[in-house]
Order: sequence, then structure tokens, then C-alpha cells
Amino acid sequence: MKKTSIPKISPTEKTIPQKKVLRHRTSVGFPLLWAFVGFLCTFAPMRIFADEAASLFQQGNQQYQAGQYAEAAATYEEILALGKENWQVYYNLGNAYFKLRQHGKAILNYERALQRNRRSEDVRFNLDLANLAITDHIPEPPRSLIVVWIDAALNVFSLQQVALFGLIFWVLMFLGLTANLIAGNRSWQRLGRRVAWGAGAAGLLFALIFATLLYRQRTERYGIVLQKRVIVHSAPDAEATEAFILHEGAKFQLQEESGQWARVRLADGKVGWLRREAVEAI
Repeated sequence: MKKTSIPKISPTEKTIPQKKVLRHRTSVGFPLLWAFVGFLCTFAPMRIFADEAASLFQQGNQQYQAGQYAEAAATYEEILALGKENWQVYYNLGNAYFKLRQHGKAILNYERALQRNRRSEDVRFNLDLANLAITDHIPEPPRSLIVVWIDAALNVFSLQQVALFGLIFWVLMFLGLTANLIAGNRSWQRLGRRVAWGAGAAGLLFALIFATLLYRQRTERYGIVLQKRVIVHSAPDAEATEAFILHEGAKFQLQEESGQWARVRLADGKVGWLRREAVEAI
């Protein structure tokens, strides 16, 4: 796939290369044509849908190059409205918002990009850069070394990548078992058993990682403050005692929702209630 680079945000920031979706033409023999008519009728709208998103992505990159950051952000948002979510769109959207000095939305979209691509150094770099621009720097309590290692291991791959690797290993295990059963040569049978055992162990490991990540995703929800200044109360009531104040870009764990209120927990252990309209979930 051919790639061209888009300009950097600043000398210290990074951007992803502009990507193009290439159209591929294939010729199908006449006897097979009618067999694929139903498939093509379904596939054609999907192809048009994908081409539209790719065209918008290129348009957003061109607007960003021209310094039209508000227009670029609107174009990237339009791609997401089409249901085309990937880390590149979220990342470029974060870059556009960073240029507009909307640091809350920039951090929100960098976090969403990081969820979909854990290993991207560019995303982590720009996320750290955006966090330096906000008011609240909430310290995290010290963690044991083993907890840090486990957390780092779980965050190497995204949920989708773990599922893909797990599927590959289960397929390899099946192939190894098949070779063990049908191969006439004993050396091939031994190789099949070894492949089955190794792939089965790896598949089980990735299944456990997948279950852990899925549990975290469903139980540990995080959000970002989008308003300039938000009062956090001790209860879901505007008349309740003021617990503390958060500013744009602050990250929190979303624990509970009650009407227009959300109960949040900070990394340092502080807990309180704030207006749901002031924040957005990652």
C-alpha cells in the first residue's frame, strides 16, 4: 500500500502517514458470475461506504495540512459517524483538537487511539505531550513491581489483536492434531503432537489474556473531563458539599451513573460526583 507523509504538528509532535485505500479489480469467469451476484449486491454498498470513509480521511488530512484544524476535526468526526472507527482516525482527530487547544478532546481521542493500538509510540508520545498541557496532574499510588509487569504484559496487545492471535494458535493446534491422526509417517505424527501441545498452551494463554482484557473493558470504564472547570460534589446533588475541582483533560475512572450525575474515582483515590455533561467516556 502506498503511503505519503502528512506534516508534523510541531517539531516535537508526531503524526501518522496519510493512507489511501486502493481499489482492486478481479475478473470472474462467466460461469461463476451468477454465483456471485448475490454477494456482489451486498458487497457493493459496503465498498462504496468504505470508499467514502477513505475519501473523507484524505480530505481531513488535506485540511490539516492547510491549517484548517476545525474543518479537519469535523471531517474526522464525520468518518466516526459513519461507523468507521480505527486508531488512525482517532489519532488524527486528537492532533486536530490539540492544534485547536481543546486538550480535553485531544486526550480523549488519543486514549481511544491507544485502546486500539497499544504499541503505537506516536500515540503515547502525543498523549504524554497533551497531558503536559493540562492543569491537573494526579499522582498514582506506588505499585509493586509484579503488578507493573503484569499490567505491562496485558497492555502489549489490544483486545482484537489478542483474539486474532488466540484464533491462530487454536487453528495450529487443530492442524497439529489432524497431522497426528492422519499422517502415515511417525516423524510427522510426533511433529503434529508437538505443534498441538505448543499451540494449545499458547492458545490457552491468549484465551486467559482475552478474558482478562474483556473483563477490564466491561468493568473498568474511564473518562475525560471536557469542560474547563468542573466542581466535584460529595453526592449527586448540586447542593451537596464540594469535594474537589477538576479541570479539562483530567482522567478518571467512571464508577457509577445516576441520572445526570456520574460517580468518579481518581488515580489518587479521591471519589466524588460530577455532572455527566461535563465529561465523556473513553
